This record gives sequence, C-alpha cells and structure tokens, in this order.
Amino acid sequence: MITLKKYQLGILFACLTAILFFSTHDAAATTTVISSDTTVATLTINSGDTLQVNSGATLTVTTSLDNFGKINVQAGGSIGKRLTCAIITNHVGATINNHGTIDTSWCDYRYPPDLNNYGKINNGGIIFPSDINNTGTINNNGGLGFGRQFDNYGKINNVLGASIGEDSGAQFTNHVGATINNSGQIVNGESALENYGKINNSGFIEFADDFFINHVGAVINNSVGGVIRDYVEHPADNSGTINNRGTINLILESDFENTGLINNRGTINVDSDSTFDNTGGTLKDICGGVFNNAGTFLGNAIIVSC
Repeated sequence: MITLKKYQLGILFACLTAILFFSTHDAAATTTVISSDTTVATLTINSGDTLQVNSGATLTVTTSLDNFGKINVQAGGSIGKRLTCAIITNHVGATINNHGTIDTSWCDYRYPPDLNNYGKINNGGIIFPSDINNTGTINNNGGLGFGRQFDNYGKINNVLGASIGEDSGAQFTNHVGATINNSGQIVNGESALENYGKINNSGFIEFADDFFINHVGAVINNSVGGVIRDYVEHPADNSGTINNRGTINLILESDFENTGLINNRGTINVDSDSTFDNTGGTLKDICGGVFNNAGTFLGNAIIVSC
C-alpha cells in the first residue's frame, strides 16, 4: 500500500509539472508568409508569431491589422493601399521591420489614426500613412511621411540619410515628454510643427509655408553641424529654450518671434527680407556665438557673454 501511494504521488507530481510547464510556455511560434498579392479584412499577429511579406507581394488590409508579435516587410514587398483607410496597430512589445512600403494614406479627418505605434518600428523603406500616433519608438532609416497629422508621445530616431516629411496642411506635434533625435532631414513644407518636448538636431530641419512653435518648457538642441532653416512668410515662435551650436537661417520674409531663451554658441543668419523680434525674450551670444543680421531686429538687445 505504501509503495502504491508513492507511485500515485509520483504520477500526480508529474501531471502537475506538465500542467505548470504548458501553462507558462506559449505554443510553438508560427510564421505567416505572404508571397503573392493578398487581401484580408482583419488580421492579428499574436505574441511570438511573425508575419513576413516577401518581395513582390502586397498585403492589402481593408479594416485592421493588429500586431502583438513581429512583422517583417522585405524590400519590394508592401502592406496597405491608398484609400483603404485600414488601421494598423503595433502593440506594446511588438516590432515592425520595414524594408518595403507601408502605405495607408489619403484618408481624411473622418477616420482615426491609421498607424498607431506602442512598440517599435524599424523603418528602412517607405512608410506613408495619413495619421501617425506614436507612444513607442520609431527608428527611421528610410522615408517616413504622413498625410495630415503626426502626434509623437514617444521617441523618434531619424538617422543620417533618412527623411521625415508630410503633405501640405499637415500637423506635426512633438508632445510633452517626447523626444526627436534627428541627424537626417525633417522637411515641413506647407505644414505646421509644434514642439512641447525635446528636439535634438544634428541634421537638417526646415519650416516652410506654415508656422513653427517651440512652446514654453520645450527644448531644441541644435548641435554642431545641425541646420535649422525657416523661410517664406509664415511666422516662427520660440517661447521655450533653443540651444544653438549649429546654424539657424531665417530667409525670404521669415518672421521669428522670441519670447523665450536662445543660447547661441553657433551662428544665426537673418536675411534682408526677414525679421527677428526679441521683444520679451532673451538672446545670448555665448563664447563666440555669431548673429548676422541683414534684416530687421526688434526688442531686447543681444546679451554677449562667455
């Protein structure tokens, strides 16, 4: 009887161990491969699973794509189609690696954001939705565009050779606590850029044909080699802090209003058609900083210090 009880206890222990193992380990991961043009209404990639879109194939999603695992888009492959207005959500812990094209653009304001990132996106191709909502991390090594709006609450790393741009009339907002690290290009043609967080620039940023605002509490660090260009009529406003070690150019009827703080250790150029209004603001030329003014200067005098 004692031997039997020990045998029964051994079986019970083995069963409990097996139950515990399978309850704490996911089933074998699966990889779904798209090798020809495919259309689906909805698609969910579970945690641990992978979706791969091969070169030459297009995956068209008409309603929604939810990624909890990994999506790999090869060069020459694509996800999306203009005017489908499908919603792509990359959830916490999930990853999208794009070397092809992801395009859900040309959807108007009746539709919610069509690219929502809470995880990580590594882009070496082209991504062009209508509206981006980012609370995760975007590493851009290709082309990242948007049709109407880009709200960044997380981190964007735009590397050398990469570009971020948008359509006419779009809005790009870097929110409180968010960071943009730019060593590539951010080109805001006919669109607005508002910064409430931090922008670290060692590349090129252009504001053209619409407004730029660096709000109270926001910071722009323009490092050596970094260029910020503001041009063509529409105003730029700084009520936060700009630390400049690179170059800031105001050209072609630019109107720059400073009510915040600018620490200039680099070069600021104001051309003959532009106005720099320092009323209510502080502009410091620090340790060899240069302010070249060929236009109109208003307000408080420049403070020279070292």
